[in-house]
Amino acid sequence: MKLFFSLGHVSEPFLRWFGIGLIASGLGLPFVDLVGRAASWKPPVVVAEDAPVLRPELVIIPAGKFLMGSPEDELRRDADEELHDVEIAQPFAIARTEISQAQYLEVMSKRPEESEHCNGAGVAANLPIVCVSWFDAVEYCNRLSEREGLQVAYEIQGEDVRWDRESLGYRLPTEEEWEYAARAGTQTRWVGTDDVDAVCDYANVGDLSAKAKNPWAEWFKCDDSFPTLAPVDALEPNRWELFGMGGNAAEWTWDSYYGTYPDSDEGNPNRNVAGASPSAYRVVRGGAWWQAPRHARVANRRREVASSRNAFLGFRVARSLPSDF
Repeated sequence: MKLFFSLGHVSEPFLRWFGIGLIASGLGLPFVDLVGRAASWKPPVVVAEDAPVLRPELVIIPAGKFLMGSPEDELRRDADEELHDVEIAQPFAIARTEISQAQYLEVMSKRPEESEHCNGAGVAANLPIVCVSWFDAVEYCNRLSEREGLQVAYEIQGEDVRWDRESLGYRLPTEEEWEYAARAGTQTRWVGTDDVDAVCDYANVGDLSAKAKNPWAEWFKCDDSFPTLAPVDALEPNRWELFGMGGNAAEWTWDSYYGTYPDSDEGNPNRNVAGASPSAYRVVRGGAWWQAPRHARVANRRREVASSRNAFLGFRVARSLPSDF
């Protein structure tokens, strides 16, 4: 066995952006929190000899407030995007990229079961894993936590999944965390820009390259050079050094889907449960390699049944930080 003292890999560029300096990765070095003081929390991570070497690189996202949703005059907004104030009370960590096919296979040892909708997106180590159900994603989170000696975030009993909020293991981001991280302190229509012709700088979306392969939908007029999936770190990151938040694979979040935003966990007890049926709806965020401008907007919310698998659905992981971080 090997013993590491680490949160995992955390992005140094993000902390440079905040003017903070070096934060360490998996080499037993201390890290620095968002106010520049040495952090005392260095959890022991017990890793077996055959544990994955392709750990997700994590970026620490600061606590803060933001406007979630879209203004009423945003073109092609949907009724479920009511603009409202949200406070992220605790900092958290989120993967710099979507989970790649190599990362998924190293933990799960096999590809997800394919459905009839899982064709043509591409197969390569550095492409995002797609055709994963919500259940596949939470299982990956638990298995990765187990391999790194972390307390798992989810109690899984068949199709009933409960989130242990005290766990510091890998998990899916909440819908609020996802939009907060995607916006990165901005209020733009798409990740990184309000200019529809600049979307392809940041996101692999349904553009001119995709049109050559799928000429049957509405497209961006820009060109990101990828007709289907792109490498997880292709194109430009957002201001917080996160790649692919606006496109490539759409991403599962933890939350159940409601026609309006849930007010709180207390008011919506089912938010903490996947449901007794694989037909339970979960929230999907972010654009995808073949999707149109309206679906690539930062505020866009979509729902998919938890058991669905298709060629544009992937995920990224997150981790909670201790309350005194």
